[in-house]
Amino acid sequence: MSLGGFEYAEYDYHVSKTLVSLEIQIGAIIQRVCNETKISIEQIKSKSRKNYIVEARRIAMIHCRYETNASLEMIGEAFNRNHSTVIYHLKRMVE
Repeated sequence: MSLGGFEYAEYDYHVSKTLVSLEIQIGAIIQRVCNETKISIEQIKSKSRKNYIVEARRIAMIHCRYETNASLEMIGEAFNRNHSTVIYHLKRMVE
């Protein structure tokens, strides 16, 4: 698209709307797991390695993966982690 001699990229509102929707879905899953496990959202997103927090985080990550079509990267970002942590938790579920 050209405007005043400058080229502008077309903004894909559908993609943006989808990403926001995924973030809301992931947030709802995190909230649901936090309510069930009686821990705070800050704890589930923290760097803590306490067993009960790690288990709640693992459950939430698994639910995010199978209840949404979010990428591993997006799920990891929601928990202040990277995608390889999500992969690790998914593999642990199989064991």
